[in-house]
Amino acid sequence: MNRLAKIIAQSKQITDPSSCRADAERLIEMDASAGDNEYGQSVRNAFPKADVFVEVSDAASTYRQLNRFFEVIFGHPFHTPTRSEYAMFLARGAALRSADLARQVGAVVMNDMGELIGAGCNDVPMAGGGVVWVDDPLGADLRDYRIGYDSNAMKKHEILEEIFSALKEEKWLTTNIRARGVQRLAHAALHGPSRRGRSVGMLEGTRVDNVIEYGRIVHAEMNALMEALRKGISVRNTDLYCTTFPCHMCARHIISAGIRRVVYIEPYPKSLVGELYGREVAIEPTFEDASVVQFVPFIGIAPRRYEQLFSLPRRKDSLGRAVRWEPRTGQLRSTPVSWSYIDNEAEVIYHALRIIS
Repeated sequence: MNRLAKIIAQSKQITDPSSCRADAERLIEMDASAGDNEYGQSVRNAFPKADVFVEVSDAASTYRQLNRFFEVIFGHPFHTPTRSEYAMFLARGAALRSADLARQVGAVVMNDMGELIGAGCNDVPMAGGGVVWVDDPLGADLRDYRIGYDSNAMKKHEILEEIFSALKEEKWLTTNIRARGVQRLAHAALHGPSRRGRSVGMLEGTRVDNVIEYGRIVHAEMNALMEALRKGISVRNTDLYCTTFPCHMCARHIISAGIRRVVYIEPYPKSLVGELYGREVAIEPTFEDASVVQFVPFIGIAPRRYEQLFSLPRRKDSLGRAVRWEPRTGQLRSTPVSWSYIDNEAEVIYHALRIIS
């Protein structure tokens, strides 16, 4: 964001890059999603699937980051994870135990030594502390998939039904709309009928559609903070790593708990952190400020490639001496099916057709 604003400012011969931040935000939002075109570009969904995340600041730093990644890819035996990579891998591992109907999110709290203080995923809380485990005693698992629905989604419908009922009572709706039941009106507003070739509701993406307050789950960030609390460990001046940008409900707990920095990978458009807590947090800050909580994107090798790229290679010879790694003789840790995208696509289609037939 800051780099793009700086480039825009330079192109317009403006000395203050912050004055171009709105232009940068607009361009990023355009690039993030192709709107109603479901087959269009969707950087917001593609970005989190990257193998490595690089901070493009100065040329020397960018080179070091990319050079390390390429050396890891080509089998360098002595590159080990950074604190940040280790923490995000743990957060990703925590996320995978979630049975939430919407998404899997994981979070961990780490101290300056790179030690785990608390970990959590988004799932239904359990009496006695923590969230439900799949191997808990019979009858303890009352997660959403067990009861059969997402309570937040149900509440959104109920809210709209209340609104349409009031409008219908006051005759603010046209006669033909009043003839339809409020339940049908609420469903149509959120889910359809068709618009511009897609089955979407007129309220899709609005604040009503983005309500998150009525879910039964405890969010991953809150879960991680609560685990540290149950252990009696202070989280003041520690870092929280989360697979997804925190929502505004979690932000209030993060701020009040004394968390120093939040590191995330996936964006979360529903979050109003910047709008509600603009004075308490700094999103993608240009410098460290101890008076606010820093929200920064994750930099390093992605957790999805962590095990593959950091698993033990050959590190010593038969005499116990450390091996020497040479860039020219390095071997790829993983090889794609084909270097050709078209060949890979044809291979997938071939196997898909075999399954269908």
